Amino acid sequence: MPTTREHYIDSDPQVFWATFILPRLTVIEGVSPRDNIDAVVHARQLLDDELSAMHLAMCSLRTRRNALSLISALPAEILARIFKFYAALEPSMRYRGHRLGWIKATHVCRRWRDIALQFPGLWSDICIRLGMEWTELMLSRSKATPVSIRRDVTEAPQRISDLTCEHFRHTYELELVGMPASVRKFVKALPSQSDTLEILTLGSVEDDTTDIEGDNSKLPENIAGCHLPSLRRLTLKGLWVPWSAPILRGLTHLEVQLYGTHIFNGARTAATGYLRTSHETLFFALKNAPALEILILRNCFPSGPWKDRQGDVLQLPRLKALRLAGFSAACCGLAKRLQIPASCQVQLRCSDNADIAGIFPFLTSHANNGADLPPWVACKIVAPCSKGFRLEMWRLSDALEATADKPDIPPSVDADLAVWFRNPERSLRPLKALCQALPLQSIGRVNVSINVDCSSRDWIDMLGRCTEIQEASISDDSAVLFCRALSMTTAGKPVAEMKNCVRQHLFLGKLGFLRLIDVDFRTWQHETSQAEHLIVQWFAERQQVKAAPELCIELQTCAITNEWVDNLQGVAAVEWDGYEGEQDYADEGSDA
Repeated sequence: MPTTREHYIDSDPQVFWATFILPRLTVIEGVSPRDNIDAVVHARQLLDDELSAMHLAMCSLRTRRNALSLISALPAEILARIFKFYAALEPSMRYRGHRLGWIKATHVCRRWRDIALQFPGLWSDICIRLGMEWTELMLSRSKATPVSIRRDVTEAPQRISDLTCEHFRHTYELELVGMPASVRKFVKALPSQSDTLEILTLGSVEDDTTDIEGDNSKLPENIAGCHLPSLRRLTLKGLWVPWSAPILRGLTHLEVQLYGTHIFNGARTAATGYLRTSHETLFFALKNAPALEILILRNCFPSGPWKDRQGDVLQLPRLKALRLAGFSAACCGLAKRLQIPASCQVQLRCSDNADIAGIFPFLTSHANNGADLPPWVACKIVAPCSKGFRLEMWRLSDALEATADKPDIPPSVDADLAVWFRNPERSLRPLKALCQALPLQSIGRVNVSINVDCSSRDWIDMLGRCTEIQEASISDDSAVLFCRALSMTTAGKPVAEMKNCVRQHLFLGKLGFLRLIDVDFRTWQHETSQAEHLIVQWFAERQQVKAAPELCIELQTCAITNEWVDNLQGVAAVEWDGYEGEQDYADEGSDA
């Protein structure tokens, strides 16, 4: 065995370690499984000790090896910053099989683990779903750093509640989800003051409680009655707070949603505290938050008529999103008194049967403002939507691309302007009035799904002012008369009866692409001809108009025949998915 430093250094590694360990094993040489049990246990323990020591030696060697990698040249601060970004991309418990998320990076090597432990901010996002042990460990490692705590209060162990209360004073984000009564019970145990809290989210896990029935609870006074100086975002779902509460001051994000019945079945008496409140109390509460950027109020308005106070305007110059849901009088009364940027996204959902014409001036003014903004380029109309109508408009040209062939799926981009209103009579009159009030002239893409009777004249009344539409997606059987409207002028006259009709007079004169979805052409009857012959005739007449663009038609899940598609290809370019409808329908009434 080498006895000098030189021998240690110059020896072959394999020879050195094999030779070095042999003298350590002489004490157990000759021990076999047949020997006394105590001797066998002793020998195993000695070997385990040697293996543990060698494992530590190997870890030391790996640490030295990792120190020679290029990433080890990064300063600790830079590496910690990378971990912070990685934690945002891969949070713990993001999905099954990825329980630890970013924490696995600390298992790569000793240096990475040591750096992660040196920066408390990396552990500030407390993942309670990892269990009690990890919760306590992350809270310990975060030290005095402001932390974020999100948890479901349903059947939560008392220890979790105690930890949340214990660390409340250095919590900057607190999200407690669950039934309002359970959340209220937990909130009552929280300390009354926090100079650190910036984001507070309480209540239902649902994104929108408007259509959900349930009981609402009042936010406890120990939180509602305090002015939290750092609080900027407050979200209450199924919990309500008096509009005069100090907690509402200085917010940039205010969201109050209360449970109610379906929006188109009438709003439920959600919180008597709000119904008894005067409109001015709500108005002045919003005045105490002039820096609001997000304002979402659903089913939380005072009752009774709203007085139109000329000159009494609430200015919210930073507002980016306004979403109101409730009685038409409340939505209209509040919206008319707001002065907001033209870039603000507006969503109004009226839950009663009242005429919405009173809100047209606000919508028209808001939609026509913003000379420095992109023009309106996309529009979606759904009627009826649970006995109501929905109209949405976008300024982004690609807003409807992902869902153009899926009319029931909302686009991923929130509409810049959205109006929902109830119409139990299933009449298109209010929808046509709304279309005529809004600036649809610049719309280039439209997506319409209408399940009520819609004549060619109705189509022209709704979209006749949309002179820039180049692409249209039309769903349901009313699309047949939309095709007829395409062979007419904006005045409602068939182009076949006119001489020298020009494209400028043609309904949707710039339309070049038409997508028809879920249209059963077999159900449409005409007293003189079948639908397939008439539609081919209508498109042929349209193509006779001077400068009319060649039409490309895409057919998706439409009940048609192969022969009809062949005829249609004579007047337009056709893309067909091959669907001809349910066979049972074609065989209905046969004797077979």
